[in-house]
Amino acid sequence: MDEIEAFVDYLPEINVEIPGVDMNKIISNAIEIAVRIRMKTLDLLHISASMIIEADTFITFDREFIEREKEIANTGLIIKSG
Repeated sequence: MDEIEAFVDYLPEINVEIPGVDMNKIISNAIEIAVRIRMKTLDLLHISASMIIEADTFITFDREFIEREKEIANTGLIIKSG
């Protein structure tokens, strides 16, 4: 078993759930929010996925997210940085 499989198998033991997501829905949503939030593609996909799984908080150390905190807040996500 490789390290990633071992890690994924370990997550339920520490009460971490990985939600199933529809990538087409994430991509479509990312395209829609791209006109309001100017960020890199992968960053927009992260925001979109967070919205799709109905997260309320996004924890990051990425400066671009922190700098665009107010724009991102309009999506319903609260940005927290460490």
